Amino acid sequence: MNLKPLPGYAFIRLEKKYASGLSSEKQRFERRSCGVMIDFKTGKDTELKAMYSYDSAIGKTVYFEPFNEGEPIKIGDEEYVFLPLKELRGFDAKA
Repeated sequence: MNLKPLPGYAFIRLEKKYASGLSSEKQRFERRSCGVMIDFKTGKDTELKAMYSYDSAIGKTVYFEPFNEGEPIKIGDEEYVFLPLKELRGFDAKA
């Protein structure tokens, strides 16, 4: 996969909302608030870089404010989104 985040953003694979296998039309404003962090890039102007290390969240489930703006990027049957690092609220350290 060649998609890379710009400074200050995380690249997230969204969790599948409809895992039952049933066919269902997505709501127009679907709201999802977790996914797996694939990559990130801090910016020079981001103070978070000095305070936190996002390396330990790579490959783990991260939580954020519900995402409902724009269309996710669809690759195969997976959906991805670029989110500002400041919108991330935490991650599951055991995942």
